[in-house]
Amino acid sequence: MRRSREPGVRSENRKLDRRRHPHVSGRMTAEQRDRLIRVINDPPPGSQLYAAKENGIDLTLVLRQLELTPTERLEKLLEAQSIIEELRRRADATVPEKGEKESRQSHRKREGQT
Repeated sequence: MRRSREPGVRSENRKLDRRRHPHVSGRMTAEQRDRLIRVINDPPPGSQLYAAKENGIDLTLVLRQLELTPTERLEKLLEAQSIIEELRRRADATVPEKGEKESRQSHRKREGQT
């Protein structure tokens, strides 16, 4: 298995080693969450949050991420990264050779498919 370049991350299961990152802990307080909800629901006019909300960006996704601890966010990111790597690996394994791809395309054309 490829070794991770991230310090403090074990490559075999890609979990954060909390001993090497003791500063990464804690959730947002109830007061911080309430304040953030108020700002998300009614962002100040002219702010970047206001512009984002006006452009259809779902600001509750920001809230959902901020409800996680930094460690949990990093673990989710590492999990997503390993899923993407697996998808890329599988895609690379199933890429047809050039001639094979051309024959599939010509077969689809004969069958009336695009």
